[in-house]
Amino acid sequence: MKPGAFFFATLLISGIILCGCMGSPTSTRSKDAVIGVLVPLTGDWSSKGQNFNAAIAIAAEDTNANLASTGSGKKVRLLVEDTGTDPAIAAEKIKKLQQEGARIVVGPATSAEIAGVKDWADQNGVIIIGYGSTSPALSVPGDNVFRLVPDDARQGEAMAGYLEKSGIRVLIPVVRNDTWGKGLLDSTKSSFEQKGGVVVKGYLFEPGTRDFTPLLEDLSARVESAELMYDNKSVGVYAIGFDEMVPLLSGAAGYPPLASISWFGSDGSAKTGALTKNVSAAHFAEITGFYSPVYGEEDESGGFLDVKDRIRAKTGVPADPYSLAAYDATAIAARSLLNSEDTSYDQLKKAVELTAGYYYGVTGWTKFIESGDRAYAVYGFWTVKTINGTPEWVQVARFSSDPGQPGHFT
Repeated sequence: MKPGAFFFATLLISGIILCGCMGSPTSTRSKDAVIGVLVPLTGDWSSKGQNFNAAIAIAAEDTNANLASTGSGKKVRLLVEDTGTDPAIAAEKIKKLQQEGARIVVGPATSAEIAGVKDWADQNGVIIIGYGSTSPALSVPGDNVFRLVPDDARQGEAMAGYLEKSGIRVLIPVVRNDTWGKGLLDSTKSSFEQKGGVVVKGYLFEPGTRDFTPLLEDLSARVESAELMYDNKSVGVYAIGFDEMVPLLSGAAGYPPLASISWFGSDGSAKTGALTKNVSAAHFAEITGFYSPVYGEEDESGGFLDVKDRIRAKTGVPADPYSLAAYDATAIAARSLLNSEDTSYDQLKKAVELTAGYYYGVTGWTKFIESGDRAYAVYGFWTVKTINGTPEWVQVARFSSDPGQPGHFT
């Protein structure tokens, strides 16, 4: 069965369920399902923004193709706005989307952006379905934010486990100064310290930083001092950021002490093409590891591979897991609207919860926990390797975590 057909079958099943609790179906109406979309086509996460946008468009295409195949007069219509990876712009754009008829918004991508729109969305009845935000600070039961990825308490557990596997005992953080960066550091620090690790005072950098010279000079001296107290295999740098990681790693290449220890990244930089395209940054990542976890798929199904290939065909860039989550976020938004287009805000919100509970998408089961975050967590750990003369991201480990259960490497 074609992936889209399977997903549409899920739509029909969920439609029966939803219609049972929300009144008569409205299948004869031709009203469009309007979905607002907030993507970072420019700014600090623009290296992934094109893939997010492509995935969302493909999800709408698949839904519309299946609606047409049934003779339905309905269709999904996307209203796309660029946030510039800027919370202030996202706050303005979500208001514009609501004025144009959007009751559900897919995105914005980052935690800082969602933090910037969350209160307004709660107060104005706009439902947010995130595909890249992971900050634990946004894990709030009962609010309007749903996220197709787990929060960073789970990523922190995964990273702490990988640090332990790697023999790291002392960690120096270099962290983007926003709710996501600081929240992820807190989660990793908590889990790592429970395993006996030490996280020393590190560095915060402002979003969008491109010149890391003062930071790197100080970091290099601190690494040399740490190596006098511990062997270099026990000391690691933990760098959390988005596209800022390219100038950070490229600049770090000029400091020999920084190349003598292991580096670790985050989901903000894992599998980013901007890094592998920069010769200096890619080389530094390869010699230091720069092991980076990112939320991944539960199973490489036929639907997963089909959508992954189509994203790459549109953008020329390999699809990352958050792009695939954006596909599923859009599919859930579409199904929720199509099955409950004239219902109240509360009923539409319930439709999103029910649809996610029954939907099996390209990233697997999408069930939410009480906070509105994804229930099941799988993280792939990636590093850069040169293959046939070209730097590429290669997976080196996989970590799974179910709600209420300790995670494990597989």
